[in-house]
Amino acid sequence: MPWSAEYKADLNKAFDDKKEYYEGDDVGAWLDSMSYKYLLEEVMGLSPKVTEYFDPILAISMGAVGCDVYSAYAAKNLDMPGTSSRYAYDKSIDDDGLGAYSYPGGNSGSFRHIVKYLIPNAISEGRGFEEILNNPINFSELDKPENPISIRLNSTAIDVRHEGTPEDYEFVNVTYYVDGKVKKVKAKTVMMGIGGWIAKNISHDMPVPIKEAYNEFHHGPMLVVNIAVRNWRFLDKLGISTGRWFKGMGNFFSIRRPMDTGDAAQPFDPDKPIVMTYYAPFVNSGHPIKEQGKMGRYELLSKSYAEYENEIIEQMTDMFSDYGFDAERDVAGIILNRWGHAYVAPQPGFFFGKDGKPAPRDIVKQGYGRIQFGHSELSGYMSHTTALNEESMAAKKLLDQL
Repeated sequence: MPWSAEYKADLNKAFDDKKEYYEGDDVGAWLDSMSYKYLLEEVMGLSPKVTEYFDPILAISMGAVGCDVYSAYAAKNLDMPGTSSRYAYDKSIDDDGLGAYSYPGGNSGSFRHIVKYLIPNAISEGRGFEEILNNPINFSELDKPENPISIRLNSTAIDVRHEGTPEDYEFVNVTYYVDGKVKKVKAKTVMMGIGGWIAKNISHDMPVPIKEAYNEFHHGPMLVVNIAVRNWRFLDKLGISTGRWFKGMGNFFSIRRPMDTGDAAQPFDPDKPIVMTYYAPFVNSGHPIKEQGKMGRYELLSKSYAEYENEIIEQMTDMFSDYGFDAERDVAGIILNRWGHAYVAPQPGFFFGKDGKPAPRDIVKQGYGRIQFGHSELSGYMSHTTALNEESMAAKKLLDQL
C-alpha cells in the first residue's frame, strides 16, 4: 500500500489532534494499558489498514509480534507513530544529526573492547580502535587463575541453585557442561545475564512469584538473511539502497555503507561487492501473544536452507531482474540467521502492571537470595546497550550483599 503525501499529512494531523494524551505523569501507564492497535484504531480513529501496514514495521523494529498484542508504551519506546508528539513522517525532524553507528562484526566490536579492558592480553597488541576490532584473540588468556576475571568458553550452564536453606544462603552452585563433562563452581553471588526463557528453566530453586512473572515474558522470532552480491549495479539503476515490498519472501532489505575502520575501509561503489540484508518477520495477528511466538518459530524452523534459498533467489529475481540482476552471476553466498527468540514482545501491563498487580519485569528484577537477573528483556527492548544497563544494575545489587 504506497502512501501518498496527502495520506501522510492526514495521519500527521490525526496524531497531532491527540497531543493532549501525551501530557502528564501518567502517560506511560496510560499507554501501557492498551495495545498499539487499540491506540491507532480506537484512540486515533485510524483504519485497520494502518495497523496492517505497521505490523511488519513494528515486528522488525524489535517488536516481533503484531500490533494487536504489543503494548503501546513499548511502541513508544520504538518511536512508532502516534505514541508521542514527534512523528516518523516529518522528515524535517532530526533526532540529533549524528546518524547511526555500528561496528564491523556487530555487537562483537563492543565486547572486544570490554574484554580488552578486563584482560589486556586477550587481544594481541595495542588498544587502538582498529587493533581491538581486527587483531587476533588469544583464547588461552581468557581463563587463567591470575586474571581478575575469567571467561570460560563452550560451557553451558544447566543448573543454578543456592547451597543451604532460604534463611541461610551462603553460596550458589552453578553446574555446567563442557568438553563432555559436567562440572560445578561455587560462587558467593550469581548474576544471570542470559535470556529469560533459559534462566527460568535452569534456576531450579526459583520462587514461584518470579517463575510466574517470567511466564509473562513473551518472544517472537526473526529471520535475518545476509546475501553477498558481487555488485549492486541493479540497485544503483533503481536509485535506492533500501526498500520494502508487500508480497513474497520477507518484507524489507537494506545495504549499508561500508564502515570506516582505518585502512580496512571498503569503497561504496556499485561495481564492488556488498552485503544485502533481508528482514523477514513472522506476524500472526489475531492470535494470543504466546501463540504468535510459537507460530512464528514453527514457520521459521520448518523450512530447509534450500527452500529459503529458492524463495530468496525468486524474490530477488522478481524485483531486480529488469535492472540487470542475474542470480547465478551476481550472488556469491547466502547466510540465514534464524532467531527463535529474537525479541521480547511486551504486552499491555508489562511495564506498569495490570489489575493492581506489579509489572512482571519488576518482580524478576527483585531477584532472590544471592541470585539477580540482568538481561535486556527486563527493559522491554533487546539490544546490547540495554543488556549492559540491566547487568550493571543487577551486579550493583549483588555487590551490596558482599
